[in-house]
Amino acid sequence: MTTTKKRLTITMSDLVYKRLSDMSKEKGLSKSALITVALDEFLKNNGK
Repeated sequence: MTTTKKRLTITMSDLVYKRLSDMSKEKGLSKSALITVALDEFLKNNGK
């Protein structure tokens, strides 16, 4: 089954980008995948 993905451009501080890069390497995920997982968790935890 193929899922359609949407592209999104975001801006973040150097510090947040560094933390994202470090964590993505640590977890073995792309930055995009890590942001998707984090946002999905945030939305689940906030009733969305």
